[in-house]
Amino acid sequence: RIDWRLGLSYQFTDDFMGYVSASTGYKGGGVNPRPFYPAQILAFNPEELTTYEIGAKTDLMDNRLRLNGAVFFNDYKDIILNLSNCTAQTGNPATGVPCALPANVGTAEVWGAELEASLRLGGGISVDATASVLDFKYTDTGVATGVTTDMITPFTPEQKYSLGVMWEGDIGTGGTLLARADASYQSS
Repeated sequence: RIDWRLGLSYQFTDDFMGYVSASTGYKGGGVNPRPFYPAQILAFNPEELTTYEIGAKTDLMDNRLRLNGAVFFNDYKDIILNLSNCTAQTGNPATGVPCALPANVGTAEVWGAELEASLRLGGGISVDATASVLDFKYTDTGVATGVTTDMITPFTPEQKYSLGVMWEGDIGTGGTLLARADASYQSS
């Protein structure tokens, strides 16, 4: 398989760079590596992705403030998830459970946005923060997988935020002393 990436960036000013990109990627298919029964030795196709992104990177206030942001769209085909019940795939309830079958469960579109900021305040104190939002939507699912279009993939939170504060102090020839506190939030 050959994947590609096309990107264009432009330095509008010394402090502001914008970019656009498009690329493809995939996760390889194969045959169930963990069958509990011979009937679970089943093949699955590769997962494919096409993604588009537009964003900006800035360094402001004499490089004390950095702001980076992006919006993106991901188009997934043949998403691979592990099934916990293979009855529909094997055709037999006796060989359907337990199951850890990687299977192609459907196609999806994901819209998202990310923002990150870091600020050096002086006196050795700096603050950084991030925020991201995702809108995941299955556009088609396989009936035999048990996945429906109103579900989302695991580990795909709609919102994530983080905040960190760091102090860095010089302790002479002995080096540098650092203190850091972080907080984060992630929706279900």
